Amino acid sequence: MPTLPRHVTPARVAAIAAAALVAALLGPALTGFYIAMVATAAMLGAAFAAYLTVVDEPSEWAVFELGACAVAALLTLGGTSLRFPDVVSGATPSAVVKLAWLALAVSGTAAIASLGREHLDELWHLRDAGVARLTRRV
Repeated sequence: MPTLPRHVTPARVAAIAAAALVAALLGPALTGFYIAMVATAAMLGAAFAAYLTVVDEPSEWAVFELGACAVAALLTLGGTSLRFPDVVSGATPSAVVKLAWLALAVSGTAAIASLGREHLDELWHLRDAGVARLTRRV
């Protein structure tokens, strides 16, 4: 099965979609609704990609990423469904704003964690190489 490039993780895709969703709060209601629908589709796709990762290679990190993407997608889906009736009036409900920020917090935290995990692997390899070099001297 084809995989995503190394630097493209489902959590990072969800974080980008959540950032677009928060940015859409600044525009008109109809444009914001359209962007919210696209962001919902992107987050559901990221959650599905995370699910496929769990199925292919089960690990605690993959399950964490699946949970974060799924929660962010559900928050975005809830906000989009709340936004739909008010598109005609041109207003954005206050709950939509809170759900968008919460989705950004969840997906952003997972994206930062994936970035940290990527660099921690490099640091662990350096640590192991240093320990191996020290044990060869002894």
